[in-house]
Amino acid sequence: MSNCPNCGVSLSDGSSEPIPSACPNCGRSTRGEVSPLERGLDPIRRYFHDLWQVITRPTLFFRRMPVSGGVSGPLAFALITHWLGSAMEYLWKLGIGGVASEYLGSLFRMATDVAEVDSPGRTARLMEVRDQVLHWIWGAGSVIADPFLTMVSILFTTMFVFVGARILVTPGKQGASQEVTFESALRIVCFGMSPSILAVIPLVGPVIASIFVAIVTIVGTREVYRISTSRAVVVALFPKLLLVGTIMIGLFFAIIALVKIVATAF
Repeated sequence: MSNCPNCGVSLSDGSSEPIPSACPNCGRSTRGEVSPLERGLDPIRRYFHDLWQVITRPTLFFRRMPVSGGVSGPLAFALITHWLGSAMEYLWKLGIGGVASEYLGSLFRMATDVAEVDSPGRTARLMEVRDQVLHWIWGAGSVIADPFLTMVSILFTTMFVFVGARILVTPGKQGASQEVTFESALRIVCFGMSPSILAVIPLVGPVIASIFVAIVTIVGTREVYRISTSRAVVVALFPKLLLVGTIMIGLFFAIIALVKIVATAF
């Protein structure tokens, strides 16, 4: 039985099938020594290999994914993937924004013509508002800030996924409690963001990406922690469920307070 010299995964089960030239798990060469060019291209090739595997075969990917080994790689993977999706989405907005900018510009020109009659000083203020609106809607500020915002989102989500897994993953079963670590939760969240690259699809991309990120994260949670799909849904969506629950409780108490005020008044 032969193993990959890079990640150690088994490459053959003893059958007569030839050993693949690239590892199906890590995507790296199984031939041992590689040229400097191949070595330089290896991180890029491994990135796109992992991206493709997570999107097309999430069950197999997360079943083989190690739950330890450092967080820098998964974090870099998630930040790059989300940034690429955001950058491509921004480029699509630029194309659409050219038309929208012209349309908004005509509306603001109509408004300024009316304002000029009413108050000359108001024209300058409207022009300033127009420039700010167009800059923030179609500007690159969101793309520049995306890695920082994504990092905060990853850490926040990981914290709640970790808490949910500690509550719902039963110790002593396959998927033992020692696998429920902050690092394993971080790896699930980071690789679960792979479908965010689908934001490159015009118009509907962000919606599709959000849906598939949730689905892939649920699959990853199920495979890594060896729990049922229903429990995986609760763990993977724990941050959102907690937020919705908090809002519902707040609304409940607000309604009760409002009913008491109305009852007191009458």
